Amino acid sequence: MLTNHARGIIFMLLSAVIFAFMAALVRGVSVNPYTMVMVRFVIGTLVCLAIFATGRDRPRWTSWGWLLGRGIVGGIAVILLY
Repeated sequence: MLTNHARGIIFMLLSAVIFAFMAALVRGVSVNPYTMVMVRFVIGTLVCLAIFATGRDRPRWTSWGWLLGRGIVGGIAVILLY
């Protein structure tokens, strides 16, 4: 069984690969980038809801400052990328 630390590393690497794939996909298709960002947001939300609904993980709202900072930095990254 994987430790939480090892699972975290695997999920971070998987996340980086998926984000790189999404950036390459957006640049390769002739769809409005804002539409693609919205689709990515909706798919990400549905995946998170599925994970929480099946009980594989639970939302942890203990670090509000980090959560807010991650949202702001992520939003700026999306704006700069597209």
